[in-house]
Amino acid sequence: MANRIELRGVIVPSEYDSDWTQDYIQKGLITPESYFRRMLADLPPGEDAELYIDSPGGSVFSAFEMLNAITRWQNENGGKMQIVIGSMAASAAAAITILAGLPVKIHRNTKLMFHGATVGIWGGAEALADESQLLAKINDDMKVVLVKRFDIDPDLVSSWFAEGRAGWLNAEDAVKYGIAGDVIESEVMR
Repeated sequence: MANRIELRGVIVPSEYDSDWTQDYIQKGLITPESYFRRMLADLPPGEDAELYIDSPGGSVFSAFEMLNAITRWQNENGGKMQIVIGSMAASAAAAITILAGLPVKIHRNTKLMFHGATVGIWGGAEALADESQLLAKINDDMKVVLVKRFDIDPDLVSSWFAEGRAGWLNAEDAVKYGIAGDVIESEVMR
């Protein structure tokens, strides 16, 4: 597809979109949400596009801003978008994959990963309690989508979000649950 944007590397906030980080962005090590929004804005109006994802995840709020930008693009552009996942869509990148409401294609060797949100924090008991509540809300939102939209067993989903755990899906799992519609085959993987 001619109109393609890429979400590669760690999803980071806009403050990482500066002169000194451009090499990291171009090498696919990070994708700041403001850079992602510029890529969307540069797509030709009225034409279809592909969002290529190969990311271990990153900032959940930056990922949510990317989702909001995708929604705006869909409402204002007139074209259709599909997601193609490279080797991995994990954590916040997996959230984008399931929350964007776009058709998804994956490679035979693709892996998706879901897990409970984490945070590094400094503070007292009240600050830690507030962050714990925020993490629970983020996790609950993701679990609801996985269970209700994709009909994945609630106990299985809960196990993915348990402390220190992760749920890894391969291409076959993603198709079985309806997360992906098409698998891009490779002679090597057959």
